[in-house]
Amino acid sequence: MPSPKRIRVQVGPMIVADTTKALVFQESDHLPVYYFPMSDVREEFLLPSRTKTEDPFKGVATHYSLNTGITLVEDGAWRYLDPVKGC
Repeated sequence: MPSPKRIRVQVGPMIVADTTKALVFQESDHLPVYYFPMSDVREEFLLPSRTKTEDPFKGVATHYSLNTGITLVEDGAWRYLDPVKGC
């Protein structure tokens, strides 16, 4: 569902994502997860990771570490390059 809020991701002093178009997913036993349009993510801070995870409802997630040059967050972001139809 679309989030009614502006959502920002800050890693150290750097803003790595900033959007008013996030989607928020609430799954049982988890905190809400926000998904950002890639156009609102500063891709220069995404460092591809070897980590991949699979969710039967969403598909295979490709993970990224967030590297601002000052702060590194291992596997701090992910995306579904080929999401399950209807996801």
